[in-house]
Amino acid sequence: QRTPLFPESAAIIEGLRDAGALGACWSGAGPTVLAACHRDRATAVRDAGDALLASLSVAGVAMVVAADRSGLVVE
Repeated sequence: QRTPLFPESAAIIEGLRDAGALGACWSGAGPTVLAACHRDRATAVRDAGDALLASLSVAGVAMVVAADRSGLVVE
């Protein structure tokens, strides 16, 4: 239902999958697109994300982030 608010998202999600992401989707309530991939494809998927954003004139940046394996730590 949010796609009309961010019509470029469909092309971004498809392009990320074409670049090697195992899957891609909307993330959260905002205009964030999340792609998951094997570590060895991370750079290629990120670069594809940046290229897709530029080609679609969408402001943004693609980033590689790692899963937080420790969670919240209170000291």
